[in-house]
Amino acid sequence: MKWKFSLKTRGSLATILLEVRRGRRYRLSTGIKIKKTAWDSRRQRVRDWFTGAKEINALLTEIERDLIGAYARNPHLTIEDIKRIVLRQNSHSLDLLGYMDEFIERRKGLVSYQTWKNYRRDRNRIAEFLNGKARLLLEDVNAEFIENLVKHLRNKGYADNTIAGILKFLRTVMFDAHKRGLCNRPSISVKWIETEKHVLTLEEAKQLIKYYEETHNPTHKKHLRWILFILLTGLRWGDMNRLKWKHIQGNRIVLRMGKTKRLVSIPLSNRAKSLLPPRGGEEDTVWQLPTNQVANRLLRQILSEAGINKHMTIHALRHSFATISLELGMPIEVVQKILGHTKISTTLIYTHIVDKRKEEEMKKWDQL
Repeated sequence: MKWKFSLKTRGSLATILLEVRRGRRYRLSTGIKIKKTAWDSRRQRVRDWFTGAKEINALLTEIERDLIGAYARNPHLTIEDIKRIVLRQNSHSLDLLGYMDEFIERRKGLVSYQTWKNYRRDRNRIAEFLNGKARLLLEDVNAEFIENLVKHLRNKGYADNTIAGILKFLRTVMFDAHKRGLCNRPSISVKWIETEKHVLTLEEAKQLIKYYEETHNPTHKKHLRWILFILLTGLRWGDMNRLKWKHIQGNRIVLRMGKTKRLVSIPLSNRAKSLLPPRGGEEDTVWQLPTNQVANRLLRQILSEAGINKHMTIHALRHSFATISLELGMPIEVVQKILGHTKISTTLIYTHIVDKRKEEEMKKWDQL
């Protein structure tokens, strides 16, 4: 038995096929659609520039591996057997929880570790809802299922945006299954509730810097170095954790961001450079950081000691960098590039925070 991958084109799009020769030629659809120009016929793989290329190529390799294994066990495979392998139609992958597990395993190493952990967490929350229920197939994920899932999550006390995150994960999994021809196109609506972002004002940032300079608490002094470094650079927590000395190039950070995979170049102010520890080897991490949970607790303790009465998280320091940068007159396009936002609309959110603060300050005239 011989096989190869090929394309069936329609306009600018194409479907990846598996061509099998068993006496005659069979062309089996994998259900995966790509741009026609993204196909490398020599390698029989998707070109790296195409979105999702790594995942699709990994799937094609899986299909080849499964075909080799199945053929070794049974040289008399039927076309129906091969179809089931191509479409991954077995009892494990048609089961929602089983398919989620398979999806999460395939995404390992392709997404950031934090995103992968979030996948596991959301999978477990859906599994909790399914506990004790009959086995649920992919085709059973319908409007009634979604409605009951949301009702269960609300009864558990989850916030609206937490529920939205779980539904987003479920939708991602279902779209992946749809792309592989395992279910119909899912219809899962995800509605995020806009929440107020807690950020430091320019005056509060100065207050925090002053506390760092004057405090005699060695623990606070130690942790304020990396806290202020995030505030002065806008780095995400994940990027702070993996920041190495090789990324500090002269007076700037040059780093490919873990979340967006965008390469950013962040100029370092003199104050930010003064916070850096003694330089280590190129592959050494710059900061020895606590867990995110401990970091959030330390931040709240330090803010309280500094006289700043705000309930904030470490990620809010990134928001604070953005709003303070805009207040100081930094062009929004520059802020966008430093933060590594793919869309200017994401950065524009911070202008609303600055405008709201201006309105609050103008109310002081009412006191006259």
